[in-house]
Amino acid sequence: MRASSTITLLILFGLGLALAGCNPQAATQPAEPFFNHAATPSAEPAETLCTTLSAHATPTVRAAFRCTKTLANSTQPNTPPLVCNGIITAEAGFEPAKPLSGASHPPHPSAVHWATRTPYISDLILRSDKTLARSEHETTWTVSHPPSPAKPGLTLVHTQIGAWLRGDPAGLRTLYQISAEPTAASLRPQLIFVLTPTSKELSKNLTRITLAITPADEGGKGGQLLDLQILTPAGATITYEFSAIQRPAVLSESEFNPPTHGVPSAASQP
Repeated sequence: MRASSTITLLILFGLGLALAGCNPQAATQPAEPFFNHAATPSAEPAETLCTTLSAHATPTVRAAFRCTKTLANSTQPNTPPLVCNGIITAEAGFEPAKPLSGASHPPHPSAVHWATRTPYISDLILRSDKTLARSEHETTWTVSHPPSPAKPGLTLVHTQIGAWLRGDPAGLRTLYQISAEPTAASLRPQLIFVLTPTSKELSKNLTRITLAITPADEGGKGGQLLDLQILTPAGATITYEFSAIQRPAVLSESEFNPPTHGVPSAASQP
């Protein structure tokens, strides 16, 4: 497969837009219905979301994800959802301190690694300085300098998801109108927020994002992003459910800087 078509295909898969090969039975069903949770924040929604999300922020995170895509306006109304599973890892970027010697060091880029592991293997690494993608049948990574994904709006969101999992409210106030949504009581108390994009770029590829996070008073697990649902202008939904969340996580040097050759290996389980 040529590199140009490969990067497009892999990025679409990594963003939940090309899951055509996924087996709907590949993953177990969630313990309870999506967003069947409790609590309504009492303060101004944007302030509540940002404060709660950053209650226990960390520089790194690892989590298992289950992605379910429901197609819109399908010619086959009984088509089952498309499901894939994998591991997401994320790391914050930073500017290194200048040493006394005066030697310069490049800044460390922020990065998110979407490692799909079932029903097949696919890797997408979204760094602030480049994008890397590869499937299990390739021996080299396709690299874009600067990042040039097929769907800029959705790529930004999938980069933000990594930041939100770390507890960084990246882009929430500047890119979205935020509202709170009351829900029924549940065994897992969570706060529900709806994000409506305010930029034209984001609006091209998504209508809204719904987040479910744990309240800030949930001890060390406060402010965790557990569920997320994207609604596209075409009416399709992309739902992510996160579990086995590690904050902070110990990540290897190759997590966001993969070797040039070799097929992707199964990501370490959280």
